[in-house]
Amino acid sequence: MLVHVDLSHRLLALAMFEKTLTALIKGLRSHRGKDEAKYIAAMMDDIRGEIKSADMDIKAEAVLKLAYLHMLGYRLSSASFHILETMASSNYRFKFIGYLAASLCFSEDTEVLILATNLIKKDLHSAQPLDVQAALHGLSHIMTQELAQHLSDDIFSCCHTRVHPCVSAPCWFYMPSSFVAPRCWIVLMSVSAI
Repeated sequence: MLVHVDLSHRLLALAMFEKTLTALIKGLRSHRGKDEAKYIAAMMDDIRGEIKSADMDIKAEAVLKLAYLHMLGYRLSSASFHILETMASSNYRFKFIGYLAASLCFSEDTEVLILATNLIKKDLHSAQPLDVQAALHGLSHIMTQELAQHLSDDIFSCCHTRVHPCVSAPCWFYMPSSFVAPRCWIVLMSVSAI
């Protein structure tokens, strides 16, 4: 009975308080060319309210919608901390949504990026392989020189036992220097190779 009540509460919250990503996409398609700017403004206001929710289902859905709108060129810069909150979730679904949004929305000048260091460190040392995978995948998109300096030892320690057979010993030897390379694409390529 408790599961049923919890599930119905979540469904009610989803139905009454927020619109899903699918509804947002359908709305964007139906408003294309007419009232699109008004519709986007209304949706951004809705997302601003949803992203502050204490319910992680609502917050994660808002972060997902934000990431989609970011791909279309709309920015909501005040959501960076909320993206970190979803990344910090113990639920893998929410964590993955957070890392996905971070990989799309964060850049080198994102202010909260340094706050993500300890969170990423924790996920890299997680006993759950999916948490490690989410952290490595997200990190491959948001890696900066500062993060590389702080996390290179953690990346090596978590991946040393998990290294792919295709990565040969000579490549592994030169990998640390590539994490602090001056060119961003070298750093991204190195993290992605792991």
